[in-house]
Amino acid sequence: MTYTYSAFAPAGYPSFVLPTKITRLIAPGDAVDETISYNAANHYLPQTKVVDAGAGKLNLATPYSYDASGNMAQLDGPRSTSTM
Repeated sequence: MTYTYSAFAPAGYPSFVLPTKITRLIAPGDAVDETISYNAANHYLPQTKVVDAGAGKLNLATPYSYDASGNMAQLDGPRSTSTM
């Protein structure tokens, strides 16, 4: 697996890094990318995870929702049968 990180620098706080892409080699010359976006307004909690990301791929998105305290309020999977 290969991890890609992005730096974030919120005002008044030290910068930090979070993983934004994970590439898994599943066969020679064939990889699956997983991208992660973060919600800067809610303490950089994961906002969306997309598996098999990219042009011509499945792009299976899983959005996350949180309450004001940062507790997960909703997890809506890429399939209609996978909600929390």
